[in-house]
Amino acid sequence: SYLVRKPPPAVFASYLIRIRPNRDLISSEFLSTYLRGESYWQQIRGGMRGGAQPNFNATMLKNLSVPLPPIDDQRRIVARLDEQMAHANALIRTLESERQALTALPAALLREVFG
Repeated sequence: SYLVRKPPPAVFASYLIRIRPNRDLISSEFLSTYLRGESYWQQIRGGMRGGAQPNFNATMLKNLSVPLPPIDDQRRIVARLDEQMAHANALIRTLESERQALTALPAALLREVFG
């Protein structure tokens, strides 16, 4: 699932499903966040049909349950999640930097001991 804010003129392939939500009812950012969540994917996995290549079509997608808090609450939820993700990404960068420092430590210690 991807949120495309300004799609170029294009023809969608039959295996793609384009969703254009009613902006008075649902924030595109909220829907995009929901479509990456476990609740959504549980519904998808539970609704797939077919044998060798299970599929899920647009008609089936229309029947999915999507929680719809008031639009202002949706915006607050997305803003809070964005804030939390920014913190998480900063922590990931810090941890990666620390991991790199720890990886370099044994060689630095050997150089110090043996010159």
